[in-house]
Amino acid sequence: MLTALRRCLVPLACVRVSTSLLSPRVLVRPQHLRGGSLAHSTLAEAPMEKFRKDYAALPYDVVSVDLDFDVGAEETLVTSTLALAPAGGGPLVLDGEDLRLVSVAVDGAPLAPSAYEVGAETLTIAAPPAQPFTLTTVVGIKPAENTQLSGLYESSGNLCTQCEAEGFRRITYFYDRPDCMASYTCRVEADKAKYPVLLSNGNEVARGDADGGRHWARFEDPFKKPSYLFALVAGDLGGIRGSFTTKSGRAIDLRVWSEHENVGQLDWSLEALKKAMKWDEDVYGLEYDLDVYHIVAVNDFNMGAMENKGLNVFNTACVLAAPETATDGDYDRVLGVVAHEYFHNWSGNRVTCRDWFQLTLKEGLTVFRDQHFTEDMTSRAVKRVDDVRVMRSAQFAQDAGPMAHPIRPESYVAMDNFYTVTVYNKGSEVIRMYRTLLGWDGFRKGADLYFSRHDGSAVTCDDFRQAMADATGRDLAQFERWYTQAGTPTVTAAPGTVVDGAYAVALSQATKGTPGQEDKAPFHVPIAAALLDRAAGAVVAEATFELTEASQTFSFGAVDEGAADYVLSLNRDFSAPVTMVVEGQTAEDLLFLATYDTDPVNKWDATQRLGAAAVLDAFAGAEAADASFAALARAFGATLEDEAGDPSLRALNLALPGFSELSLQLDDGFDPGLLCAALKAVKRQLAAAFEAELAALYDSLASDAAFSVDAAEVGRRRLRNACLGILSRLDGQEFRAAAHYDAADCMTDRLAAAVALAGAASPERDRVLGDFFATAKASKADLVVNKWFALQASADADDALATVRALVAHPDFTRTNPNRYRSVVNTFAGANPAAFHAADGGGYDFVRDEVIATDKLNPQVAARLAGAFGNWRKFDAPRQAKMKACLEAIRDAAGLSKDTYEIASRQLVCPLVAKTPLTPDTSRYRFALPTPAHSLGLPVASHVLAVDAGNMYREYTPVTLDGVDVGYFDLVVKRYANGYFSERFARLEPGQTMRFSGPVVTLPYAANAADRVAMVAGGTGITPMLQIARASLRDDGDATKFALLYANRTPGDILLRAELDALAAAHPDRFSVRYVVDESDGRADVDAVGRVDAAQVARFLPPASAPRTLVLVCGPKGFVAHLCGARARPGGGPVGGLLGALGYDRVVPFG
Repeated sequence: MLTALRRCLVPLACVRVSTSLLSPRVLVRPQHLRGGSLAHSTLAEAPMEKFRKDYAALPYDVVSVDLDFDVGAEETLVTSTLALAPAGGGPLVLDGEDLRLVSVAVDGAPLAPSAYEVGAETLTIAAPPAQPFTLTTVVGIKPAENTQLSGLYESSGNLCTQCEAEGFRRITYFYDRPDCMASYTCRVEADKAKYPVLLSNGNEVARGDADGGRHWARFEDPFKKPSYLFALVAGDLGGIRGSFTTKSGRAIDLRVWSEHENVGQLDWSLEALKKAMKWDEDVYGLEYDLDVYHIVAVNDFNMGAMENKGLNVFNTACVLAAPETATDGDYDRVLGVVAHEYFHNWSGNRVTCRDWFQLTLKEGLTVFRDQHFTEDMTSRAVKRVDDVRVMRSAQFAQDAGPMAHPIRPESYVAMDNFYTVTVYNKGSEVIRMYRTLLGWDGFRKGADLYFSRHDGSAVTCDDFRQAMADATGRDLAQFERWYTQAGTPTVTAAPGTVVDGAYAVALSQATKGTPGQEDKAPFHVPIAAALLDRAAGAVVAEATFELTEASQTFSFGAVDEGAADYVLSLNRDFSAPVTMVVEGQTAEDLLFLATYDTDPVNKWDATQRLGAAAVLDAFAGAEAADASFAALARAFGATLEDEAGDPSLRALNLALPGFSELSLQLDDGFDPGLLCAALKAVKRQLAAAFEAELAALYDSLASDAAFSVDAAEVGRRRLRNACLGILSRLDGQEFRAAAHYDAADCMTDRLAAAVALAGAASPERDRVLGDFFATAKASKADLVVNKWFALQASADADDALATVRALVAHPDFTRTNPNRYRSVVNTFAGANPAAFHAADGGGYDFVRDEVIATDKLNPQVAARLAGAFGNWRKFDAPRQAKMKACLEAIRDAAGLSKDTYEIASRQLVCPLVAKTPLTPDTSRYRFALPTPAHSLGLPVASHVLAVDAGNMYREYTPVTLDGVDVGYFDLVVKRYANGYFSERFARLEPGQTMRFSGPVVTLPYAANAADRVAMVAGGTGITPMLQIARASLRDDGDATKFALLYANRTPGDILLRAELDALAAAHPDRFSVRYVVDESDGRADVDAVGRVDAAQVARFLPPASAPRTLVLVCGPKGFVAHLCGARARPGGGPVGGLLGALGYDRVVPFG
């Protein structure tokens, strides 16, 4: 699947909230971090955060799936018959959301309601047959009411599906996960007049008419697939048809469908499909397997496109193209997206993911394949630069923010949030590094082995890496760090000198810490390098260095010692997704590379570095600003004069780096308004300095040739429109843009003119934008209307926010169509930094309100929009406060979806503000909440989870109490040798952050639930006991009495003694504490020595015979097992151990 945008405490939670003191552990989503709000009774449910390390195979295999859709006017009935075989047994728990269950049958026999349980998101059959059986369910769904566009939904009167990642559960009950692969048959019946076209996966095997003006069709897909690849389309569609003959001689029927008015825009997508099928055979040896291949374009779609087996469903923006409606960039996007979804037939469908943590296995590989294809079909250099721009502007920014994650995430709440530029584009760069390290022949051998070894299977990223290693004999163990570590490495080069005919280069790597992952091990980094002779202006040596340690020295051999000066070109072709720093690199070096380097990416990179220096020096008011601009101007002028150069590359070299790339080069705390102003000023300065040259080049590129998408014409338009855009920065240029619009014969030129005018206040702007909209409406070109909205939402104008507010009130704006919505709101938030970051916070407030409102309709769209607040810590304090307040308002909004909740919550990690040693191996850690008025919102005796960006989490109970301790919470953590999390805490220093999740409710305490509570704690097991006691003793309505027996190894190990003694002194009638140690050092301030035994229990705790007595036990595993039995657990079986032998029957072990 291709995403639509191609190029606190936190989110853990769970199923239910129990109010029983003896309940087993559950996770709940807290209404936490609310200033002054302590009402635990308002806790709302939230979904569980899933962790990669918790993967377990399914207890039942689904052998086959037979589906029957009875499409009605108001409701669609879905009958599902699953052939199941036990693979472990136990209860059968299937996923399901928003389904009206009609009936359940096993082996054809209806089940009584008592034989199954319907939950909010599950169907559970407690005792299914022990042998293979069939399960038949009938459910009702309402596609017309499905605004989430997940599952089966209505789009412009037609029905279509979107099942990735977890939409199939909104159609029927199923194991909705990618490792559940089965063969499918599907029958669809619907009104023939309203839905004349019926489609599903696989090959159509039968069709006929039914009573009442209805008809039906039946489809069989012979290849096993997971549920996310299921698809169904029913509607009144038009289309075009083609054919492709495979290398083995099979004729494949190709069909592309759309609404009738869009059929004239389908030819390019059909042509792209044929090119992709031929390329995959030629380059990878992979042939299509079914008899027919469908592409269906729909208006309402959350993503870009979906690779459903044999029946791709596309966003219209990724399939429609005609000269009058699509730009050159649109044509390229259609080419790439059609290829991407086709390539998934093998890299994603025939071989799929074991679980969603492995998403990059299919998406990173397939993005790499579609990039490679587009390079071969268009310009390799231009495509590569475009892809690097996405990495630097979007992916590096994600790596630098709170949503940083490895390409293989370790946890998620809503999987839809991890269809990210990291998983996709950085994942592609990781695949590209395999090719760099292994060479094309080695990479192809690895790919062949991967596809043959795992055909028909659901596998992992490790399986792909192993196939590459096995096919080539390379050791790729260290390479796994690209899958496990987040962040962008910085590689620093220290140029050397020529000694004994070799030029030495010292390389080092370092990666900044990311949330939950402060420490980074060295990556395996391939650095493509060249050495250029400055005098000769030529490359004299090339090599690929494999940097595997923190620092290494490499050399170019056979270098002339007599040469006076060499210039390094490093990370050529962006051979690794790293930030490259060359110590001592000067503007003259960059100008030399921009002129003489033979690598197009590094030639472009040199101009980008010169542009960044000019803007950032202007931003800082540095003395070097004039010199930096002069160097940029030299490169800019040389590009204008380079008549022999590729015009598309020249256009790219004329562009300055954008706000996102520039912001990554600034320290936290900068004013984004000043950066926008500096960028605008340098653009105007360039336009003024080269006005005559730009105008002359613009005029020379005019042409009356017929429209074509060949490289020469695309390049001509791209360079001419770049000149127009730069000139539009000057006053009085509206006439040029208006004339350009009037003379335009294609959307590329019309849109360029409209964009150039969008920020101006002139009659020409109003005329052009009015005509643009009227023409689009008259031709029913919805995608062009989207362009009209977007060019205004991104316009650099003083009244930008007022314009956007007017646009969302426009009668053609809607929140239910993702394309239309994103064209305004997401464009404003992501492509108009000056307005979004306005000092008064108006842009933030607007986007906050849109996130909350849209979440009720389409959580996926809302969650994407919430990401606009992601890098709030980058900016100055006033903006940080405003953005953080928006995130908190979003997170605390009533009824918020799990998708948006996760995004808002992950932005709000907690900084450590104090670290106080209690014993030689135990410290108290204080973490700040967002403001001094916030409290944790944690139910008494609950845990939080400390969550690493890796595959680890651990529970801790705060010793602070809501309502008393405000603005912070404290944890007491003992350091253990080889204790993963305790070591992480020990390394934490004030100012560093930790991500927390939860709470985990082990004992939701209720006042007067017992008359007496006996507490037995060992070591850090004291923390929940202290919290319970503090909460109860503050409650005048709670008469419970507490007796605490606290055990430690030595008196010096006793924790929190001052607080415990203070409680006992303040409440002598309700709280007592006795200290027991294993080893005495002769001190008299302990009550007993030795292991807790029957005598100590009898001496210090209420007897087992005392009515309404509850015993709580918390401590190390051995301690709990000694007291309660080896299998002690909350809500478990009979009490064993010492307490069981003494007759205690109300015992709750935890910790």
